[in-house]
Amino acid sequence: MPLLVLDAKRPTENVLSRENVQQAYSYAIHPEIKCQHFALCNGKKLAVFNVDSSDALLVVPFDEFESKWSEIEKYLAPRFLKQPSLRRFAPDFGYALMRLGLAENAKITMLGVQLNLFGRVSDELFTATSNCDLADNPHCVSFDFHPKFLPKILAGLPESLAAAFQDALSRNPFQAAAELAIELDIEARMGPETNGQMEKFIPIIIEQVLASRFNHTPLANEATDIPDHIFRLRKAYVIRSSGAGTEV
Repeated sequence: MPLLVLDAKRPTENVLSRENVQQAYSYAIHPEIKCQHFALCNGKKLAVFNVDSSDALLVVPFDEFESKWSEIEKYLAPRFLKQPSLRRFAPDFGYALMRLGLAENAKITMLGVQLNLFGRVSDELFTATSNCDLADNPHCVSFDFHPKFLPKILAGLPESLAAAFQDALSRNPFQAAAELAIELDIEARMGPETNGQMEKFIPIIIEQVLASRFNHTPLANEATDIPDHIFRLRKAYVIRSSGAGTEV
């Protein structure tokens, strides 16, 4: 089944002109094609459209192809064409490092890493997510670590919060939201390509925890997509601090 129609135009043609866009649209909705996306490229500019919208999903000049390649992939790679909802996910940090030339098992030192959602994958593996900017673009980072590192990761928390956080990871659903309150300095390495639920990614493997801090500075934008049954570190901190009469 076709996923996208790409209409190759001469360099003198305007890929955003009404006539050219209508022509490519007619190809996409043809009874023998029936695909949701179409694109036009004249060697100078790429424009990507959805048949249900008159506005372009993406317009990229040729001289920005390299710097915006991850964005182009979101609109042309088969996995995104099959599942457009994946476009809401930030690109993977590990893949970005690989594209910069870092090999698997390359050593990395990272300072001030603020972790978000923790999950217990197995008795030998925990994972935690984070976000960071690379080349001014937001990326999602997956940190994998052995359970032996968990006490060091939680060492910066007040003792009662560390115990509650560790307890949440020991029982169903084996998840806990740190909400960027756990901040680490770490030594790590690039992991192997891994198949996730939605797409492939390259995790960062924690090999040493250099420092752990409790960042209780209030968030400007509190997450609204954390289910009620997931332990939330910041919420627990506010409740315990308020109960103790401490100003938060």
